[in-house]
Amino acid sequence: MRVAEDRQPSGDASLRSHSRLSMLRSPWLRAVLVLVFVVVADQVSKHAVNASIVQGEERKFLPGVELVNTRNNGVAFLQGCTQDNIVARIDEGVRVVAGHSEAAAKKGREYQKRTMVV
Repeated sequence: MRVAEDRQPSGDASLRSHSRLSMLRSPWLRAVLVLVFVVVADQVSKHAVNASIVQGEERKFLPGVELVNTRNNGVAFLQGCTQDNIVARIDEGVRVVAGHSEAAAKKGREYQKRTMVV
């Protein structure tokens, strides 16, 4: 008949606790935690704005920071613009225009009160 022996904790248990501690110090883990925090904070703030601010309304949040409920329908980049639609495109948010129309460019500059440095 065998009598149960008192066993000392093996070195494996201390290695496992040490590896957990070193994993918490890992720059990759910290980066992932920061990423998760930023994504969650972004989604919570968007939900709060949508729930409390009417679309188009502005609210002062902190000095120099205003919250505005807006909708973004995508990237406004390299839209084809003409002299007839340049103002509407600028109002949509287009900042880089395709079309090579000097007349559209001139009208757009006038609308935004900009000058072309030559």
